[in-house]
Amino acid sequence: MEELYLQFRDDLLEANPVPIEGAFEKAMLKPRRRTPGARRMQNKANYWTDFVFFLHRRYPDVRTLQRVTPAIAENYIGLIRKYGLFKNHFLKQNESKLANATLNESHAVLIQVFDALRNETHMEKNPFKEIEKLPMQSTSHEAYTLTELQLIFE
Repeated sequence: MEELYLQFRDDLLEANPVPIEGAFEKAMLKPRRRTPGARRMQNKANYWTDFVFFLHRRYPDVRTLQRVTPAIAENYIGLIRKYGLFKNHFLKQNESKLANATLNESHAVLIQVFDALRNETHMEKNPFKEIEKLPMQSTSHEAYTLTELQLIFE
């Protein structure tokens, strides 16, 4: 019975492949609660482009969303957490640490794209959803005193 299920699942996944190229744009056309501004949309596109660059370099045979596995997702998220955006690390061979908020936003974009296209992909699970996000780090700052504010304005 399990074999039959797996065969039908694989047939369904192959019947309607959703290419990696253009997936972000397709996902952003889906209805959602809020429409992000132009700058935020550009940031989202940049995070997706970085993931696509990663796939081309590390997994060149993965050309559809259906072929992105949880292991690939974990590999990508682990790399950006350690080195920053993959493209920067790959091209410059350096580390460029990103804030947890930025890493979580990048992670959220990947979740959003896979969730938005779930009906088209027929994937059982979003490969990025099981990965825990990083805790938000906030730093506390002492408020300026009235004397310090007066010095700043002078």
